Amino acid sequence: MVAVHFFAGVGRAPATTSLRVNVPTLVIWGEQDSYLGSELAEPDRDDVPNLDRVERLPDASHWVHHDEHERVNQLLIDFFAPALPAGN
Repeated sequence: MVAVHFFAGVGRAPATTSLRVNVPTLVIWGEQDSYLGSELAEPDRDDVPNLDRVERLPDASHWVHHDEHERVNQLLIDFFAPALPAGN
């Protein structure tokens, strides 16, 4: 949830708050997002050093998890799969 909070608070973070995200990160971006600029889809590697990748979904809006729910679910399953214990 750190990344969600980071992007939800863009431009509003207190000066004493570090915006660095040190955990493995997957960004899922709807290309039709009319609320946030597409430049936010590509975080600076200094701020997100463990960025795995950015997945851009061309037909999804700001509500990417509603617009492309099956694709988002599969991306999340694939992203988290390496963290599962063996045999699961």
